[in-house]
Amino acid sequence: MAYITDATLKEAVAKRQGTTVAELYTTSPHLEVIVADANEQAYQTILTVLLGQGYEKSTIDSWDRREEFNRRLGVCFVYRESALLDEGKLQGLVDHLCKCEEELAAIQITVNGELISPDGGNPVCSDGTRSNSDDVFSTDMEL
Repeated sequence: MAYITDATLKEAVAKRQGTTVAELYTTSPHLEVIVADANEQAYQTILTVLLGQGYEKSTIDSWDRREEFNRRLGVCFVYRESALLDEGKLQGLVDHLCKCEEELAAIQITVNGELISPDGGNPVCSDGTRSNSDDVFSTDMEL
């Protein structure tokens, strides 16, 4: 579940368009679906990036800036999809404004104003079981 409501994201998009929610969604009803999808995508992006950095979900859920980043990412995702629908006319604006994904990748988390270090350790990728066989492998072996 996203850190902000779809209504909050709708309001943020409308304000950036210089209009009201009622006007924007009357003239562009397709944005209703785009906003809902963008809000969920923003939340999942936050989780994916920060879990990958080793933060625990409970820490991410307590992060002081979680709502800000959910809104910023959500607005960017709305504009990206709208730019596609607008035949690329908004793409320059999207590229200029939407730097929050890169910022998120380098972010340090604070909870109640205190800097929190990742406590999940480094993620380990593995697949299958290990074998204690006596097989010997060498880099000069041919396949």
